[in-house]
Amino acid sequence: PEPVDLNDAVRNITRLLAQDAARRGVIVETELAPALPPVRGDAVQLQQVVLNLLVNAFDAVARCPPERRRVAVRTREQLS
Repeated sequence: PEPVDLNDAVRNITRLLAQDAARRGVIVETELAPALPPVRGDAVQLQQVVLNLLVNAFDAVARCPPERRRVAVRTREQLS
């Protein structure tokens, strides 16, 4: 495991999926926490998780009317 910027992972994957989202008529809204501390993990695996979650979300809104095809991605720090 290494320190990973989760916000960067989300940004990279949303850019990667931008054409797919547009083709499906899905609007992706991001709300990324400022100054989010790094998480420890494998950057590729974390990006794969984000990618899978987004593709699943795109599938979930596919039957919604076009104006309701929105997917929100948010990061935040959870304090214990």
